[in-house]
Amino acid sequence: MPEPAGLIRSLLSPRSCPDPYAVYRALRRDARVHHFTPLNMFLVNGYADCAALHRDQGLLVIDSALHEERRLGRWPDQVLRSIDQWPVYRNPPAHAASRQVLKQHFTPAVVDGLRPVVERQYERELAEVVRRGANGAVVDLQPHLERLPMMVMSAILGLPSADLPHLVEMVAEFSLFFEVVLTGGQKRRMVDSHDRLITYFLAVIAERRRRPDGAVVSNLVAELTGPGGTLPDRRLAGMLAGLLLAGFETTVGLLGNGAHALATHPEQTRLLAAEPGRADAAVEEVLRWDSPVQVNSRVAGQRLDVAGVPIPIGAVVALVYGSAHRDPDRYPDPDRFDITRPGVRSLSFGTGIHHCLGSRLARMEAAVAFARLARFPALRLAGEPQRRSPGFTIRAFETLPVRVS
Repeated sequence: MPEPAGLIRSLLSPRSCPDPYAVYRALRRDARVHHFTPLNMFLVNGYADCAALHRDQGLLVIDSALHEERRLGRWPDQVLRSIDQWPVYRNPPAHAASRQVLKQHFTPAVVDGLRPVVERQYERELAEVVRRGANGAVVDLQPHLERLPMMVMSAILGLPSADLPHLVEMVAEFSLFFEVVLTGGQKRRMVDSHDRLITYFLAVIAERRRRPDGAVVSNLVAELTGPGGTLPDRRLAGMLAGLLLAGFETTVGLLGNGAHALATHPEQTRLLAAEPGRADAAVEEVLRWDSPVQVNSRVAGQRLDVAGVPIPIGAVVALVYGSAHRDPDRYPDPDRFDITRPGVRSLSFGTGIHHCLGSRLARMEAAVAFARLARFPALRLAGEPQRRSPGFTIRAFETLPVRVS
């Protein structure tokens, strides 16, 4: 096996690591914490350590102020201005105000009320998969899985359904924002997609100001930019771009990773088909076994000590969920995919004040999708799927060829 620094470089490669779980195993065997000097980044590999750090108030999210102060160098100015309004990239006390604005739109009652809409949309999309896959034809499942969460987010925000293909393309490119290391070309694509998203939402904001429709964008326009509001349109556009990205990207990864797990574990698919009530447990096991969020990067706001390793103020701390979820000290036989596994507690959506507002929605969408995919007992891979690249932070598919009959 290469030295730890070489293993970490393979994880950070812009071309994506083909099997990060083998790398995680090697890193865990070597140490619980690894310091990658070129980026002053400390990788935390174990479940208990990652869970404890989530509760540590000395660990800060990388907001724009920290980004500039620590000279992290990942994002250009126009992207930094956008993330100022994302709750997931704000530290207290600013965090609470921005989170409160959005929280009312993702309550349990709101999400549960969306379930019939999700079920109808999934039925229509999977009916198209069945049509295309008739007589054993190969179907790329991934585009269908990408449309589903975008349909849901568009319905929540009140965006025109005709814009859906354009939004999928823009948001998929903007998702490069989450990665730590990008090529020059990838960075240009990310910035270009960001700029196009901001332009798109500025037009939507102007339209909703003229013609309110009662959906989320209209409500936010009235609340934040109307009489008494203080948020400029561009900042609201940044908030909406972040909301759309968060509600789409991790859900797409969850759906694709789950479909792949079911297609490669037919015994689990048959079990889920026989017992649809296990759909929620299947979601939790997919989040554990092949998490769409592999790494969550934070900054040490004070001196920390993890497993005897001192972490100085200002260092980047990478909570490696992909490794933590396969930590044998937390989960026996961790490389086995088993929807009957008890006691699964995924870290994928965060905990504490930065727990993902859309986690309930993403879980509901995935439970609906997995229960319906299990109706296809012949669901199998029909070729080598292609992973998105890079994949250090977000793990998802570019293509997922399957047969359904």
